[in-house]
Amino acid sequence: MEDPAKANSVPVVGRRALHTRCIEMTGYERDDGLYEVEGRLRDTKTTLFKKGDGSILQPGEPIHQMWIRLVYDEQMLVHDVLSGTEFAPYAECSNAPASLQKLRGLSMKAGWSQEIRSRLGGALGCTHLTQMLQPMATTAFQTLSRIRLSKPDPLDPSGRPYKIDSCWTFSADGDVVKQRWPKFARSE
Repeated sequence: MEDPAKANSVPVVGRRALHTRCIEMTGYERDDGLYEVEGRLRDTKTTLFKKGDGSILQPGEPIHQMWIRLVYDEQMLVHDVLSGTEFAPYAECSNAPASLQKLRGLSMKAGWSQEIRSRLGGALGCTHLTQMLQPMATTAFQTLSRIRLSKPDPLDPSGRPYKIDSCWTFSADGDVVKQRWPKFARSE
């Protein structure tokens, strides 16, 4: 992989890694007709780290290592939530995954982020676990792409595909819209 600093002609300044956060998301199709998205988070330091109980972690040992699994259907409705904290700096952190049960019955659609903040923000939940939930919804959505692509494009009340102007690539001025939905393309 090319160094981003060199690719953008940014001067390279000496630096040293201090903290690494790895987040991995995977979507699954289940045999029972439901779907799962699993998120994993792992934080490490390159130097010694003193935990809340006074014990010392060596460089590379996980400070945080936690996971969430959301079980959902084609409508993006959450049926079940499983979660765990394997490593954390405080013993109390291991109790935080239980707070995620508040997500059962929610839909991973518009308003998802607001509901997360409302139900799990601040002292109501674990910051690290809740930070994983937005990219998990995106991963869940991408997991269903095969199903969505087999159906007609969702349209707004005027008959225009919702996808238009939803991101850079689907800009009404762009080539993708000109090719895929020419009657909705904006002329320059």
